[in-house]
Amino acid sequence: MSRDKTYAVTMLDSTQLRVALPKKSNGQDCLDQVCRSIGVLEKEYFGLQYIGKSGEPLWLNARNPIKEQLGKGSHLLFFKIKFFIKPHKIIQNSTREQFYLQLKSDLFAGRLRTTLSQAALLSALAIQIEYGDYNPDFNISYQDQLIGVQLPDTVSRVMSEHRELLGVSRIIAVERFLNEAQGLEDYGIEMHKVQNCYTHRRQTIGVGPDSIFVYSDNMENKQRHSYSEVQFTAFHGRRFCMLLREANYRAPKEHRYELVTKSAAQALYRSITEFHTFFRRETVGRIVKDAGYSTSLFATFKKNPVDRFYFDVLKTHREVVDRVWPMLHPELPPVLLHRRNTTGSLLRQARRSRNPPPPPSYSESSIVPATIIPDSHRAQETPTRDLHSPPPEYSEIDLSPQGGSMLNLQVSHRYSVDPATLMSRTRTLELELQRLKAAMMCRVCRSNPIGVTFCPCGHTVCCIECATDRGECIQCNETVSSTQRVLLA
Repeated sequence: MSRDKTYAVTMLDSTQLRVALPKKSNGQDCLDQVCRSIGVLEKEYFGLQYIGKSGEPLWLNARNPIKEQLGKGSHLLFFKIKFFIKPHKIIQNSTREQFYLQLKSDLFAGRLRTTLSQAALLSALAIQIEYGDYNPDFNISYQDQLIGVQLPDTVSRVMSEHRELLGVSRIIAVERFLNEAQGLEDYGIEMHKVQNCYTHRRQTIGVGPDSIFVYSDNMENKQRHSYSEVQFTAFHGRRFCMLLREANYRAPKEHRYELVTKSAAQALYRSITEFHTFFRRETVGRIVKDAGYSTSLFATFKKNPVDRFYFDVLKTHREVVDRVWPMLHPELPPVLLHRRNTTGSLLRQARRSRNPPPPPSYSESSIVPATIIPDSHRAQETPTRDLHSPPPEYSEIDLSPQGGSMLNLQVSHRYSVDPATLMSRTRTLELELQRLKAAMMCRVCRSNPIGVTFCPCGHTVCCIECATDRGECIQCNETVSSTQRVLLA
């Protein structure tokens, strides 16, 4: 008699995948099998959902046994995206495909609000992805492919947008779809239905990458609270408590909400902690990793008394990139995180280094290819970041003192050159060239050279097409007041 248990996982393309696991398996075992079946390595962005007793969607805790969470007789799971990162930070095409399927499903279900222009363009991009170029001879039901509010002229607007996409490949269309969806008001926000314990009004709490939003019942009004304002969160039974240090109050103000079940209150508590850890922290803290409880009466006598966990986030989005990038591009330098340093700050760090590189030795011989300064001669100090400062962003070229960038190149003079050494130096220069080429490409489409500077932040990270109608900088999220054309000669 087999001791395996079979779970039916509904995928984002509406197909079902049956996963057979031992009865004592954790949620991570099931998630690993699902991601392996679709070729996704960036599995930390995804999760498995199930439906609670009162119809509320709940995330399966990947670190705890599945059977304890689903209960008896329930074997149905839903594969969904848990953390919506910015599209230009996605490494795999298979991951972009899953993001597209999830966003398309949310748009058609009305879970993401759009303006009329956004709905028309997203509808046209979805049609381009599914059916290809516009052709009047093809019988495409545009009425069935519409997103958002439908007006009498909506179909004609979508057809006009579809004609403009003539010749756009499926990969580029998916990339544009994700970039347009990123600009939606509710992108990446997880919604929780609550009731205010003081006013007894129904509200919605949205948990996002950098803030918590409290919406009115009709979703028209909202209050934004950054994570730096959150002093304390807790849940007891169906009640959820949040202590906020608001600008209008000297002392922290307490907010109390009631949810439909205890599991829903715990889900909101989990969501705030996991979102803050995943998006705002550089590493997962020990407190978050070890927070939990034990099911054993003799737990106090164990070396590690916790065997059930509240949170299942084990990596931040920065650590995900550091793990996946070398697996997909072993021949290229790693994609490292930097703290928006300028060249001047890098030079100042180099001057403050305890072990500065030795000066070059000159001779009458000819100059050979440049060499990289050894790790022992590079700066060992790294700047610290305040807890509530903006998170660092990604960079395809590492400009840190540890990265071996062009700032760290030195010219050396030797009388003889070993062929193996020369080949190694040549390969180093090729890698440096690849670094520079990657740095000069658009961070959004990754196919066109950069050509626009955002004002007032000054970041030059987009091509002319991708910078059109962009409301905020993709590097620092600062509002763009104007753009300046840049010519790289």
